[in-house]
Amino acid sequence: MRFEYDDMPSSSKLWIYQANRILKRSEEVRIQQLLDIFLEDWHSHQQNLKAFGCIKKSAFILIMVDENVNMASGCSIDKSVHFIQTIEKEIGVDLMNRMIFAVNDNGDLKLIDRKGFEDLYSKGVINDHTIVYNNLVNTKEEFEKKWEIPLAESWHKQMI
Repeated sequence: MRFEYDDMPSSSKLWIYQANRILKRSEEVRIQQLLDIFLEDWHSHQQNLKAFGCIKKSAFILIMVDENVNMASGCSIDKSVHFIQTIEKEIGVDLMNRMIFAVNDNGDLKLIDRKGFEDLYSKGVINDHTIVYNNLVNTKEEFEKKWEIPLAESWHKQMI
């Protein structure tokens, strides 16, 4: 069953899928429609999951489950991955490439491949204080505290 963000406890399990490009507004609308349909019927062992999903900053798809209600099983997680793959095909976007880095560039989101990220760092365009998006956060609480963090505090630093 689909719930709102504020209905989800801080311990909710979270998956973040980042697009390889900024999404068009029409694509965001379509993805949200598909998310709502998917989450309304998403279940684990014939039990509905308390779930939330949205698009953030025109590039990130968030899927969240309150595992205090029902645990997401391997099969239900597989269903969510297949769902993301259907979005990739319909919209024509890559949501699984973990080597595209998201950077806050003076308020604008920039999506940069690893080589470009290294180049920008070596030229001083981005530095240890640049805000990056840590898509490896696992819970709502981590999302709120550790999703947007300085490069020096992120796993991104070891990629340079």
